[in-house]
Amino acid sequence: MPQRFLTYLQECFRLLYWTYFKPYTFRQWLREIHPTLSINDNPFKERAAFADNPRLKRYADQVAWLNLVTPFVITILIAILYTPHSDEPFLWSKSLLFLCGWSLGILLATHLQQKLQEWLWNIVFYGAIIWSLWILGLLPKAINMLPNGETWLIQIAIFFQSITENIRVIFPLALGVAVGVAGGVAVGVALGVALGVAVGV
Repeated sequence: MPQRFLTYLQECFRLLYWTYFKPYTFRQWLREIHPTLSINDNPFKERAAFADNPRLKRYADQVAWLNLVTPFVITILIAILYTPHSDEPFLWSKSLLFLCGWSLGILLATHLQQKLQEWLWNIVFYGAIIWSLWILGLLPKAINMLPNGETWLIQIAIFFQSITENIRVIFPLALGVAVGVAGGVAVGVALGVALGVAVGV
């Protein structure tokens, strides 16, 4: 059992190394597993082929573990190095909250079917558009022109105010979910680490 775990861990480290230092080798290796798979693809999109292709299933699981664990480990290491050399403390709560959202995103990416993932992306995408239009003042003007617009405007304003009051909690979590569903090792690990550190600094 320990030997199998060490072999699995070694394969994960090899994938991480290939991702950033030997992408050509990585691409060739992926073609052997699945002809249409690229470094930036979410391998769980090929879930239907898992039963007939155990190497693809193993690779998908390794991508999920790398995307899940690596941002936590590197963010903690950077935070430990950052704290003694900065006047401002590292914001552990924001960073860990983002990484929890990130973890939720990885779980969604690995367990949800493609249609549900697209549904989630649509909610995040259109939610961001509506929020932007509200902040810019365009949405309130449009609502005000409707019949009973003022009543609707007051109700929506109360809703957005409650979101704004909790934005420090909602934003990292939503961002983590949105980004966590994104793709393969290259995108996943890089974004997870960068954003996990950025929200804490």
